[in-house]
Amino acid sequence: MSAGRHGALEGRYPVAATGSWRGATVSGDVVLELAEDGAAIASADGARRLPLPLGTIEGVRFRNGELTLVFPDGMIALAGEGRL
Repeated sequence: MSAGRHGALEGRYPVAATGSWRGATVSGDVVLELAEDGAAIASADGARRLPLPLGTIEGVRFRNGELTLVFPDGMIALAGEGRL
């Protein structure tokens, strides 16, 4: 974890993901990637990556250690370590 030039947290965090994206099911252990210019979830080996269009978020909820992000194209729920 590091801070970008504007103080934003950057890094890769292991999380469990559930939800749907453009009609496809999202499920399993992934890596949440946070960077100064955006966020994505990626497979642990980096072979698959789904950029998260943060500018289109319609809703956010954090409850019981689970972060849920709602977008026009779907919903992703992330659960992980206390740093989430």
